Amino acid sequence: MRRQDKQMADMPDIETVIRNATVCYLGLCDNGAPYVVPLSFGYEPGRIYFHSANEGRKIDLIQRNPPVGFTFVVEAAPVAGDSPCAWTMRYRSVMGAGRAHIVADAAEKMRGLDLIMAHYGVAPEGYKAERLAAITVIRVNIETLTGKRSR
Repeated sequence: MRRQDKQMADMPDIETVIRNATVCYLGLCDNGAPYVVPLSFGYEPGRIYFHSANEGRKIDLIQRNPPVGFTFVVEAAPVAGDSPCAWTMRYRSVMGAGRAHIVADAAEKMRGLDLIMAHYGVAPEGYKAERLAAITVIRVNIETLTGKRSR
């Protein structure tokens, strides 16, 4: 990281950003072109879970090319300066990379959905088989995480 003074190196600080984020931006590669999609998510150490329709561009890309990148941002706000080039941004962010997998195991699929629901403060009430069959759960095994803050 170029600006070491902005680096967040402690895992508790990094996890605080993830737990306070409302959106995860998932970056995929589509034949050499970037494709970034904002998603709701669930987190546990080492893993991020997403849910999706059973088909679509995101699912196709994950199946073809499972390496992904992701970003979380909280407390983003512009900070005025004396001139246009003196403006800056206040934020805390986490970026990372990993490998995406389509979850096939029913128990893990429910675990991923439970984590997503819990992240948004909703207690899971169980899942009907037909609803589970209608969605795909994606797990990203986290390989790298970097935290950054600007005050």
